[in-house]
Amino acid sequence: MEIIDILTGIVGEEDILVSDVDLLCYSYDSVSRALRAFSEDFRLRADAVVRPESTQEVVEIVKVANENGVPLIPRGAGTSLAGQLLPVKGGIVLDFSKMDKIREISTDDQCVIMEPGVEYFRLGSKLDERGYFFPPEPGSAKVCTIGGMVANNASGSSAAKFGTTKNYVMDLEVVLASGEVIRTGSRTIKSCSGYDLTSLFVGSEGTLGIITEVMLRILPKPEGEVSFVASFGSIEAACDAGKKILERLNPPVLEFVDRTTTLGMKRYDEALKLSIAPSLIIKLSGRRKTLADQLSEAEEICGAAKKFKIFEGEVQKSLWQARHSAGPILSSLSPHLASPFMQAPATLDFAVPLSKIVESTEAIDRIVKEYGLIVLRFGHLGDGNIHHIIEIPLEDKKDLEKLREVQRSMAETMLEFGGTMTAEHGVGLWKAPYLELEKGHSIEVMRQIKRTLDPNNILNPGKMALDGVPGIALFKGVDSLG
Repeated sequence: MEIIDILTGIVGEEDILVSDVDLLCYSYDSVSRALRAFSEDFRLRADAVVRPESTQEVVEIVKVANENGVPLIPRGAGTSLAGQLLPVKGGIVLDFSKMDKIREISTDDQCVIMEPGVEYFRLGSKLDERGYFFPPEPGSAKVCTIGGMVANNASGSSAAKFGTTKNYVMDLEVVLASGEVIRTGSRTIKSCSGYDLTSLFVGSEGTLGIITEVMLRILPKPEGEVSFVASFGSIEAACDAGKKILERLNPPVLEFVDRTTTLGMKRYDEALKLSIAPSLIIKLSGRRKTLADQLSEAEEICGAAKKFKIFEGEVQKSLWQARHSAGPILSSLSPHLASPFMQAPATLDFAVPLSKIVESTEAIDRIVKEYGLIVLRFGHLGDGNIHHIIEIPLEDKKDLEKLREVQRSMAETMLEFGGTMTAEHGVGLWKAPYLELEKGHSIEVMRQIKRTLDPNNILNPGKMALDGVPGIALFKGVDSLG
């Protein structure tokens, strides 16, 4: 309890949580259900939760943790889909909800400076007032924080045209494991002075340093926007039309949804009057006087579509809300929810080269049929990132074995197509078994960097396979931490 007393002295009694109820709330994310159920000795419980209010408090906390070998797990809004924030070795969860100040918005320099706990939607509202926006919009945009977005290099449907979070990070303030504070970039849009340390920390999932301030580049908002849905008779026809639209119009958002996903969208909002069919959902933006021409060309490209429906004004928000809500709606309709057993959180975010989308989708179909499963597919056609959601009720350990086998088979298949096993959700724990399949020997370079910056392994240990693959049933057959 001596460390707890020291931490209390740093942040005050009201900002340190140690009760069982509080600790339980900080020990879950979307994959923790499966991990808890099938691993008797896998620890997913922090010893304390600390809410710092300044960089100096973070520095003092880090020094205490490093001196005592106590793990530190940075946490934003808790929306991770791969176990990034789970306290697998106990320790201290750093809750950044009180470091939520937007310090400066400069339209002259087209940048914004803020603390890591700022929510994406709140930043978006402030930028919108000035006619600007921060393009990477993940599916969790309503609740996620900027610090979490940077730590996981978050992105969403607009990545094909606007890129991911890493393309907008200009500078970071980072507290290293030693307690030293560094700056990684500058206020300029480009620089080639030395190693690109900013990119090193973006996407590092809290394993190399604690981000305490972020400077992002922002862009002027487009003058106008219009969306449309084109429904097709097959996935191949939809993908073919999508490729042509990407080549000729370069839209900010180019989404593919399968028949099952459109069912979920229809259940979410019947007023949209969507067809239940493989479809493209596309947003066009730019000068208002050119949008009509773009829309006309898009309709021409989609000549094989069974239905072409345009959405303008406020109804666009309903369309995109239905798109983001399709998965949860379908899950709520699942017959397995009547069972007392859990669902496996198999939301897979593979990406492949654009030329391999149809072929890889057909390969996934063969895999899930082999295991007698149903897959829900939707995603960002513009950058080759198609999400696959598989529902497996976990009634016994045979089901977990099935989950392990099907996920590994899918990951290996995507890599054979020249793809990646995670385009958005990150590695954390859930993708750790497959990282070496993709990275090969370069994972050893990652481990060397980790050892150099965090020799005592206190920063989010157990993640990204940096100290081996966690010894849990899901990862049977690979090297283990034990």
